[in-house]
Amino acid sequence: DPHWHATVDGRPARVLPADEVDQGIVVPAGRHRIELAFDDPSIGYGLAGSAVSVAIVLGAALLAGRKRRSVPSASL
Repeated sequence: DPHWHATVDGRPARVLPADEVDQGIVVPAGRHRIELAFDDPSIGYGLAGSAVSVAIVLGAALLAGRKRRSVPSASL
């Protein structure tokens, strides 16, 4: 996936496919600091869309609750 990025000791490193679900990074022998990050802006768009949808549903529920309370009940 092109959204994965890796660094080895602060320098960019290439992320390679290692298996069906795994990924690999070429690292020389010794101790190193490896950072792997996923950066996909479309995730933020999806979260924003979900937040808007939840706000609309909650707003509709609040309006429906207010209308229900404001309608006088019929007495028998």
